Amino acid sequence: MKRLKENSRWFGHAEFNCFLVLYSITDRRSFDRALEYMDLILNHELTATRAVILVANKNDMERSRMVGTREGELAAEMRRCVFMNISVMINHQIDELLLELMAQLKKGHIARSRRASSLRPPGRNQRNHSGDFPGERQQGSVVQGGSPRESIWARIRRSSFRRRMSKSCENLL
Repeated sequence: MKRLKENSRWFGHAEFNCFLVLYSITDRRSFDRALEYMDLILNHELTATRAVILVANKNDMERSRMVGTREGELAAEMRRCVFMNISVMINHQIDELLLELMAQLKKGHIARSRRASSLRPPGRNQRNHSGDFPGERQQGSVVQGGSPRESIWARIRRSSFRRRMSKSCENLL
């Protein structure tokens, strides 16, 4: 734990939008370490506008399970974050994890936007007739002039949609 705290100094200085804390259901130590990281994140008060998801991996290895699903759910509930069970090996729930991550990031982006809009100079807080702030143009659901990540998220959504469409064809064989 001491080494973990020493390596955590960068938490307060770095710009993070999300934390995915991953552990193996077949390794109790990885779960304990994941909880240490979760507590460290909470102690630095980084969860107010950032997505935090506790992720249990190796869901395909149920017979070797050392950490129960309910333990992960309770740990996430106590820390007020999202919990998900996935299997990277068989690509189980990966798309759902990414969709949940995007939803959490959007919530954080909205919270940061509200905080930033309260800090705008007088006259900049008024929205124009389309609901945007002056100087911002809307294209689809992505606001131009916003963060560069927004256009990246639009591309990710399109590619994950295509991936889901192609996988549905595998079931036809």
